[in-house]
Amino acid sequence: MKKIVLLFALVLGFCFTTNAQSKLSTEETKELNYKERAFEDVVLLNKIVTLSPQVKKDLFTLMEDRTEALENSKNIEQIKALYEKFGEKMMSALSPDQIEKLKSNQELYLRLTTYTVIK
Repeated sequence: MKKIVLLFALVLGFCFTTNAQSKLSTEETKELNYKERAFEDVVLLNKIVTLSPQVKKDLFTLMEDRTEALENSKNIEQIKALYEKFGEKMMSALSPDQIEKLKSNQELYLRLTTYTVIK
């Protein structure tokens, strides 16, 4: 009887361990996706507007936070508010000349600052 209980406990422990590892890998994958999206946005912005290394780093962190917040948002109104909030923060990091250059590229400007439904 003791051996059966011990065997059951081992199997149960193994199941919990493998389940925890699979959840961890999913969380790591999400974090990687946030970083990839943020990096892509900053690279596109840097092609239009020349950014200093410190501003790039700050915008990368901002875009990463925005993408994570968007992934966790529950409705359209919340998503629109997040785009507005993070768009204002991004614009505050840029000079007036940089903002004008960004606004001249309407597609990128809208991608970074406005929520649009992709059809």
